[in-house]
Amino acid sequence: MLDKQKIKIIDFDLSLRIPFTDSFNEGCITDVSGGSKRISMKAQGQGSDSWRYTAPEVISRKNFDGFAIDLWSAGIILYIMLVGTFPFESAQRVDRNFVQYSVEGALEEILRENFSTMSKEASNLLQNMLWENPAKRLSLLQIMEHPWVLNDVTESN
Repeated sequence: MLDKQKIKIIDFDLSLRIPFTDSFNEGCITDVSGGSKRISMKAQGQGSDSWRYTAPEVISRKNFDGFAIDLWSAGIILYIMLVGTFPFESAQRVDRNFVQYSVEGALEEILRENFSTMSKEASNLLQNMLWENPAKRLSLLQIMEHPWVLNDVTESN
């Protein structure tokens, strides 16, 4: 029986750990989590049921930045938490909503028009996490410094 009260936050279907030599620690092997430079990767296989969370560059089999695709998935999860449904069926240009939201950049405006209780900060954060072009997406540091994330909910009482 499926428990609808649980939220799936992590899925290792497409996980990769890419070792390389760390210039700060000669003779040792590390990975990007050690603070060294980022590596462009290419998907090696296909996940089972997580395509709705998967960044467009992975779906299209382009090289990708592992950090950028994780933040894309976090954006999808945040969208689901705030709106209650997926933003689109697939992060591909054949999906009309994907094109409107992530290619044309209409997500922020559409959210504000259709969800009057959503703050402009929340819709702005979602737009900037869900750009098709990974270079336009916010970094983790930018997300952590975003006004919606920094907002103290106790101040609104």
